[in-house]
Amino acid sequence: MIKKIIVSFFIISIFHSKAQSNTKFLDKYNKLNFEIGIAYFYGSKTSTIPSSINYRYINYTSPRFGLHYDFLQIRQFNFKIGISTFLLQEIDEHYFSKEETVLDYDIKKRYITTSGDWQFNMPITVEYITYLPKSKLSFNASFIIGYQDYSYGETEFEIGNNNETASFKGEYSRGNNAWHPSTQIGIGMYFPFKKWMLRTNLYYNIMLEKMYEGTFEFRGLRQSPDIDGTYSFSGNSFGIEFSIYLAKRKKKQ
Repeated sequence: MIKKIIVSFFIISIFHSKAQSNTKFLDKYNKLNFEIGIAYFYGSKTSTIPSSINYRYINYTSPRFGLHYDFLQIRQFNFKIGISTFLLQEIDEHYFSKEETVLDYDIKKRYITTSGDWQFNMPITVEYITYLPKSKLSFNASFIIGYQDYSYGETEFEIGNNNETASFKGEYSRGNNAWHPSTQIGIGMYFPFKKWMLRTNLYYNIMLEKMYEGTFEFRGLRQSPDIDGTYSFSGNSFGIEFSIYLAKRKKKQ
């Protein structure tokens, strides 16, 4: 859905914008700008298992912060570099129907890493800027390298009583190394004011390496045989960013 919105907005804006030959308006503001935003991460995938049990990672929302520098302007193109961060979380859910255990009710367990870990990103962005009557329209694309220490974890528990138990065991790793590449496309708007300027950007981010991958096993089920499976969480995301530019101080004559 988000990709369709971006493409539609891009096509409509081409026919309604008034193009200019440069990005001179950026010269009125400091090149360093601060970003704050919010991102929605998704992409859970679990191998086929009976409907009486389940294991999956849960989608989540994270804040984003960053600093960016507009280091080069050529005609209608603006090039940015920066550093940003978002909160990386681990939220997994396990489900046992009562038919699979000795209990007389279903079991659903959710484990949340409440503190989370901050992943740092280094984006390189190019944007094409065209003019609207009271604002500037930006079509942008980024290549991003994210850094987060390699991580490994496991979960293990039993459900039942002393005579009969069903058990779960899961293991995961966070990528194969500490560097996580991704690409991003977006549509943004610049709103210039006398003392400052606001940039908004609606974006879609595609991870080039899965954020999490792992294996799991269910044992001792009453209805189903022992089960082994795999799961992953892509970590693709979409969201919105807001950047603040401060106007340059005028030199005294």
